[in-house]
Amino acid sequence: MAFDLCAFYMVQIGEASKLLTDDTKKSLTCINVNVLKAFRNMIDHTYEKVNKRYLKAYIFSMIAPEAVAEVKNRINYCNENAE
Repeated sequence: MAFDLCAFYMVQIGEASKLLTDDTKKSLTCINVNVLKAFRNMIDHTYEKVNKRYLKAYIFSMIAPEAVAEVKNRINYCNENAE
């Protein structure tokens, strides 16, 4: 069940990543947005073929302190520079 839940959230995150600006995508050095999209496509279209080891490794890279700090910093930047 935990794998299913993680896969579900990866789909949501991958879908939401389509809304990121090019500037934001470039600023995220710890998170590969293209990999997010690839996981989303794999999970949505070939769910049974998703390699659990790859999914686990990518999730752990996304929750690494550096990645979390980078996302928080970008959110703060966007909030401070909102038009």
